Amino acid sequence: MLLPFPLKSNGFLDEEGIFKLVIGTFRLPLHYLEELTPQEIGWLRESHLEREKEKYEMIAYAFQVGYYRAKTGKKVEMFKKANKSKVGTITKEEKQKELDILNKLFD
Repeated sequence: MLLPFPLKSNGFLDEEGIFKLVIGTFRLPLHYLEELTPQEIGWLRESHLEREKEKYEMIAYAFQVGYYRAKTGKKVEMFKKANKSKVGTITKEEKQKELDILNKLFD
């Protein structure tokens, strides 16, 4: 029978495990141990485990893509590239016209 995290098999709180989790893993200040309930610590642990799972899934995906690239020699795009357009390019003549207009206004 698997018990919820903060409890030992005898039904008491696993104080050492909670201390390691709150201080070591979450790097929270020591006074949080007095303020958080075991249920809140359990929620923190669950969210931490979900983030770790997502992290390792991304690492596994990156490894698989890298392996595929090395094996086939094909280039596979992992992320969509942003469309780059030449919006905002100004020629030297246009810059000179704008500079002349600004000089007339402020002189």
